[in-house]
Amino acid sequence: MRALEYVRSRGPSRALDCLEAVADDTVFETEMAARRSGFERADHSLL
Repeated sequence: MRALEYVRSRGPSRALDCLEAVADDTVFETEMAARRSGFERADHSLL
């Protein structure tokens, strides 16, 4: 909760920057997990 309070105290543009960074990291980690699990290869084999 402290992190959220800190981000809010920095202003709306800083909060948006933080949210974008978290979203980017989440997408990256999800894509990497899919690659490690072989999901992407299985998906391409269907084409």
